[in-house]
Amino acid sequence: MKSSEFKPFARNSEKQRRYELFLRMKERGQKDRYYLAQPKTMTEWEREREICEFNRAAQLFQPLTSTMANRYALENSRLSSLL
Repeated sequence: MKSSEFKPFARNSEKQRRYELFLRMKERGQKDRYYLAQPKTMTEWEREREICEFNRAAQLFQPLTSTMANRYALENSRLSSLL
């Protein structure tokens, strides 16, 4: 599963769009500037909470990706040794 396929906020399209922007900014080392992309109507507390949510979602996805990759690699090597 690619990061573009992982949509933890799919029910809220605006939030999902901001999450994807957050990930791109994080990859570029611009995570500290993300607040500029958040709606001006959000309170400071809401902004901080959203960033925490986005960080948690990104952390949950990372271990899942590597775990799944390791499982497939192990299975493939087992199958290769049997053939």
